[in-house]
Amino acid sequence: MSTSPETFSKVKNLLRKMDQSIDSARSRRLTPPAVPPAPAPMNANPQAPTPPSHSIQAAAAASNAPIRARAMARPILQQRPAI
Repeated sequence: MSTSPETFSKVKNLLRKMDQSIDSARSRRLTPPAVPPAPAPMNANPQAPTPPSHSIQAAAAASNAPIRARAMARPILQQRPAI
């Protein structure tokens, strides 16, 4: 059973489009942006209450850093008596 020229042409065009899409995505990923995005304003609404300065979220927002997870307390394991 042979493949018709029309079907072959459709598959060829589809593969060409996919190749172009992959090349485009690769170039966008590997090329740094020309202008870095502008930072969001810290307090767009001056009347809005601000979070307490001692909170972790406020500290992360002030430094534009992601919120870091804190280590969990380890449970105290009971030691078996020595035999």
